[in-house]
Amino acid sequence: MTAVLLLQFIFALIVPPFKGNTANSSTEQDKSALHHRTEELCDLSKSYWYSDPKKAVAFGKEAIEAAAKIEDKKLLAKAYNNTGVGYFNLGDYNTATEHYYEAIKLREQIADTIGLSASYNNIANIYNRQNNYGKAIAYYQKALTYGNAARDTISIARALTNMGNAYQRKKDYNLALKYYLRSLPLKEKINDQRGVVISLVNIGFTYQKQGKYPNALHYLQRGLALTFRSNNLHDRIYAYRGMAETYWGLKDYEKATLYGHQSLELAQQTHSKSEIKTSAETLHQIYNEIGNYKEAYEYLRLYTIYTDSTNSEEITRQTTSFQVKYETAQKEKENLLLLAEHERHEHELKNKTFIQYATIVLLIMALALIVITYRGNRRMKRLNKLLSRKNKKVSRYSENIKQQKNELAEQAHALHNQKEELERLNYQKDKLFSVVAHDLRGPLLSLKSLLQMLSMGKIPEEKFHYFAKVLEGEQQNTLWLVDNLLLWTRSQMQGATLKLQHVSIHALVEENIKLLTPQAQRKGIALYNEVHPKALAYADAEMIKLVLRNLVSNAIKFCSKADTITIATELLENKQLQIAVRDTGIGISAENQARLFGLRTYTTLGTAREKGSGLGLALCKDFIESNGGRIWVESAPGEGCIFKFTLPISTRQNSETPELQTTAAIL
Repeated sequence: MTAVLLLQFIFALIVPPFKGNTANSSTEQDKSALHHRTEELCDLSKSYWYSDPKKAVAFGKEAIEAAAKIEDKKLLAKAYNNTGVGYFNLGDYNTATEHYYEAIKLREQIADTIGLSASYNNIANIYNRQNNYGKAIAYYQKALTYGNAARDTISIARALTNMGNAYQRKKDYNLALKYYLRSLPLKEKINDQRGVVISLVNIGFTYQKQGKYPNALHYLQRGLALTFRSNNLHDRIYAYRGMAETYWGLKDYEKATLYGHQSLELAQQTHSKSEIKTSAETLHQIYNEIGNYKEAYEYLRLYTIYTDSTNSEEITRQTTSFQVKYETAQKEKENLLLLAEHERHEHELKNKTFIQYATIVLLIMALALIVITYRGNRRMKRLNKLLSRKNKKVSRYSENIKQQKNELAEQAHALHNQKEELERLNYQKDKLFSVVAHDLRGPLLSLKSLLQMLSMGKIPEEKFHYFAKVLEGEQQNTLWLVDNLLLWTRSQMQGATLKLQHVSIHALVEENIKLLTPQAQRKGIALYNEVHPKALAYADAEMIKLVLRNLVSNAIKFCSKADTITIATELLENKQLQIAVRDTGIGISAENQARLFGLRTYTTLGTAREKGSGLGLALCKDFIESNGGRIWVESAPGEGCIFKFTLPISTRQNSETPELQTTAAIL
């Protein structure tokens, strides 16, 4: 109790008595007056946009300071926007952009869609002035989107007109017309007379650029008529010049010069140097085209004078821009110094108040700390024991979950591997069954039919020998097919491995030549073994023997009497041995070459109408690639063909390329 009374006494001594705010109504009046003053500054800034951009910037800055004081975000955004336009007209695009984006941030906070449309439109104007039409159009599109969202006709019409202007500057006149024509009825709807004039004249100029002069005259004449109602001389100058250029395009030089002179005279009355320069240039071009070089020279001289003058004005404008930047920087520097002084005073006052309140807080905290510390220690001991038990339990759960996760991952991986292996085996089974069903069943049925007819005595003896020869050939092909399938199936089986060894290619070729000599003799074909006896490869002998047998058998199949088949080798630089089976047969077209090595995709009759399974070359490709090589064909119709494949060279191979030794079987 004594401690509480002591605290109350100290609080009464330190804390100053509270004074009520007797000036609430006065503050509200001041705020209302400042709000009204800020709106006036914004209007003043806008009124000097084109006549004196420097003043527009000055009034805009005052408006920004005033709006910040009353914390009115909408009015502050308007002040930033108006100041940005002033900088834009001074040519200071960077500073203008900064102010536009400040306005955008504020307008986004208060969801001011109409204001956002105006801000994005102003940013697009900067890109349009810099000839960056892509970005300009993108920002005009944003302005149009916000205008549509707000259903504000003025914003929509302004964005459409500016997009048309960007496309016109880009020389995309079709799109320019599209946006101008969309903007015109909106301006007519809201009775924006000057906007209607601008749209009509813009449409007329665009048609004139496209060479559609009657359409151009229609819109320019409408726009010109409206300028007399609105009494806007600048728009009338623009319309007169459009009429002059349109009649010039129509080769009506009398009317072209008439409207050109009217445009120039009105520009001189309004002292618009840029319009005088443009009108003088138009008259110079018209007179030059009709051969009146005296008048052409006079207007060229006038154009040159005003070109120099406008250039001087541009320099002056840039100088003014730099001056504004310098003065702005100086004023900001002064404001920073004043602000720093003000903040120092406020900081001192805050420190005094802070010390008073801090003393009270410290006393309260000291008393509370004693109680909290005592109770906290007791509670902490209980919580620590409980937390320790919980941590041990969580740790055990975590380890169990981690172990289960690893086990599940391993099971998933094993299942995935099993799935892939089953899919592969199923695919191989389908391929094997498709070949067996077609190529093994046919010859066996032929044999069955022949035996049935023989048992019934329906085959004359003289024809029996013919059928026996045919059947012998079919059975030989079937036997080779079975050999192919057995060896290929062995290579595809799970756990099967290649029996790699040092293989004599010469010996394998000799073995196949002996095997295939009867087949070649029946067709009168010569077989040549040009493989060096010491040419060794490191491969599976059975697979390579089958590859050679298939390639030589295919060569015999597509050769005729007196053709030759040659088997040769060549050592390559990449430690590979190249084996080539060359024949002088009928050759293969480029279209069919691409189909050779696929399973059951290509088969045709030989020169003696021999049949094939279509499986041999597919197996050759599998076997060669399994042994670390590759196979390809080189051929052209009527020029024979060369089947080449590579194998890894044996380590026992001589380092030098062996001389070729020819062993021939002339049949």
